[in-house]
Amino acid sequence: MGNIKLYISIIIAIVLCSCEFDPLDFIRTTYDVDKRTADSIKKNEQNPVLNITTTSDNYSFIIASDLHLHTDEVMMPEFFSMASNSDASFVVINGDIYNSKSEFASFAKDQFDNFNAKPCYFVAGNHDIYFDWKLYLDNFGSSTYSFKVQTPTTQDLYITLESSSATLGKTQLDWLKEQLNTRNQYRYCIIVTHVNFFPQQVNNGIYQQEELHVLFKLFSDNNVNAVITGHSHDTNNKKVLNVNYWTTDALKNNNYGIVYIKSENINIDFLKLD
Repeated sequence: MGNIKLYISIIIAIVLCSCEFDPLDFIRTTYDVDKRTADSIKKNEQNPVLNITTTSDNYSFIIASDLHLHTDEVMMPEFFSMASNSDASFVVINGDIYNSKSEFASFAKDQFDNFNAKPCYFVAGNHDIYFDWKLYLDNFGSSTYSFKVQTPTTQDLYITLESSSATLGKTQLDWLKEQLNTRNQYRYCIIVTHVNFFPQQVNNGIYQQEELHVLFKLFSDNNVNAVITGHSHDTNNKKVLNVNYWTTDALKNNNYGIVYIKSENINIDFLKLD
């Protein structure tokens, strides 16, 4: 009886932490967040992340999350067509790219390998690492990194964080603080991570309150302009301590966003594929 209760408790905990629950995938997760961060930092040293150069101080980028690719997602040609024909300078894919299994990871990688119109940056989501963190790392690279956008007169800082376990962990938090120590060198600072900070459903939003308070203060003290998340398959737009928190709906359901960077401000449009 005791074992049954323990099993039920584990299942409930998993459901509360996952946007699409698969218990077998959860059991197969073997790397904790500090180990994943160390792997990402090592990957960054081996394969430095490319920066972006724009011809104008005003530019835009496409942000999409929660693709949940299997092997036949029909929205990808339309998404790639939209991205190719847009004025966006780059694309950010913010987690849950594929649904856990190796054949789905291979399919997802092939999709993006065949898309050459814009630079793409990837962030791991909880579904991406369930089956095998190394599988994600080998196919999509680091999930903890920064890059800059150099414009004619200024530069902007982008930081991606791996929040698949609903925590940054000590190693990643220390790394984040180091990145933010350079904040005064940049016009804007934007952070991208998969798990959202404000739960919109009972099974979403899973940071511990203590960590949230630390992050809210850290972002505010360092003049972070926006934190962009996914995970909940819904849109959200909040401001806390003068920091924008934007959540994009799932590309699986044909939703995405475009972020506009302008000299006077930054903003996001939540959009839908035609």
